[in-house]
Amino acid sequence: MESDYGLPGEANIRQGLKHLDGVICKKRNYYFPRSFDVNENEHLNSFVMLGYYRNPINHIFFNESLIVCSLYSFGLDNAWQKGVSLPELFERTCFLSNLIRREEVLQERITEKTKEVFDRLLVFME
Repeated sequence: MESDYGLPGEANIRQGLKHLDGVICKKRNYYFPRSFDVNENEHLNSFVMLGYYRNPINHIFFNESLIVCSLYSFGLDNAWQKGVSLPELFERTCFLSNLIRREEVLQERITEKTKEVFDRLLVFME
């Protein structure tokens, strides 16, 4: 999970997982909410705590993240050094947007019919 491209480093991830130690458990290199046999409310609390640590502002930059993911689909070196075709970037972004359209409720969404949203976001991201 560590990289040179702005993602959290291994130490940050380890520290974050340490904070969640009481509400998650690791089984076969996967993290799961810790379930409690005492009563059902404790089990629900573990899901609430996991939801609390989820980024609460991800909907604000949801469309921008789709564009960045689409850029990465061209290959990192290719995208940064050679550039990408805007029509193909728009097509890939629309595909991702359609694929995860139920993840967030958005006022404006990138679709094949809303190219002006895509164009405006590219100008904003520059």
